[in-house]
Amino acid sequence: MSQVRFSPRALLLAGALAATCALLLFSAPPTHAIGEAFVSNIDKSDSTVLTPSDSTQYAQAFTTGSTGGYDVETVEVRFNRGTNRAASTTVAIWSSTVIGTSTVPNASVCALTNPNNLDRGGTKTFTATSCTLSSSTTYFVHLAFSGTSSDAYRVRTTTSDDEDSLGFPDWSIADRFHLNDGNWRQQDSNDSSRAIRIRLRGANVAPTSADNTLQADLGYTYEFHRDDFPFSDHSVVEPEEVTISSVAGGGVLWLDANDNDIFDAGEAVSTTTSTDVTGDEIDDAKLRYTPAAPVLALSTSRSATATSTARSTPRLSTCSHV
Repeated sequence: MSQVRFSPRALLLAGALAATCALLLFSAPPTHAIGEAFVSNIDKSDSTVLTPSDSTQYAQAFTTGSTGGYDVETVEVRFNRGTNRAASTTVAIWSSTVIGTSTVPNASVCALTNPNNLDRGGTKTFTATSCTLSSSTTYFVHLAFSGTSSDAYRVRTTTSDDEDSLGFPDWSIADRFHLNDGNWRQQDSNDSSRAIRIRLRGANVAPTSADNTLQADLGYTYEFHRDDFPFSDHSVVEPEEVTISSVAGGGVLWLDANDNDIFDAGEAVSTTTSTDVTGDEIDDAKLRYTPAAPVLALSTSRSATATSTARSTPRLSTCSHV
């Protein structure tokens, strides 16, 4: 009796969803220029001054934007009077915590290096090293001085509740400063609102990705999931879109546009132009891959046995990411 033996081989998709099918590029949130201002009220009109001392600390709240993590490079503070005791001067970025219904300073998260000259008034620039802030989070610029107020610097405030126009639109600075003369509290609400004049500069932290290897068995259609696309962002944001820039042979990459679970005409991902696939389409299992049918190689031996081997082993280029 003649026998036919068929041995399917799994097709590997190598490189960010690649190995049989496509070079995929992840769409990343925009990266902003180094040194660009995140938020500022430093150019607003003057109000009264504040003087830190051993007995009183000050802090100005600000809230970060929503498009990923942020690398802070510098913090600028507007001084009314400098100090000749730079070693006693500390400016830092603090995290926040909620006590009751109030958001107050918690602990230092980014130390800042003092400028070379603090003995005069004006805008002073404090430099950060490895300071990454999360998105949509409230932090404080914290100001302290070790010594009496007569020796301390003085910082300017503003009664304006607005930010300068050069900042990112989704960052904000609180209308009132905080002070600690025993416990942290916000400036007395019976007084006119005053904010310490500050400016933060830096760069948005671009998300990263990595190559991935998946396996699709012959005879089955693979449905992609967001987890198939490695993605890391400081704010743990999922990729909103995947761009397929090229498709190789060895199978069909397709979008089930009409949700009928059948590969129909016009549903194949283009082999000549880039195709954008949204996160929602991936969540709805619309992006699929169907391996090509195996190529049969038949041979007949004396024992009347025929063999068949699947020889389809296409591979894709490794993906790059943006």
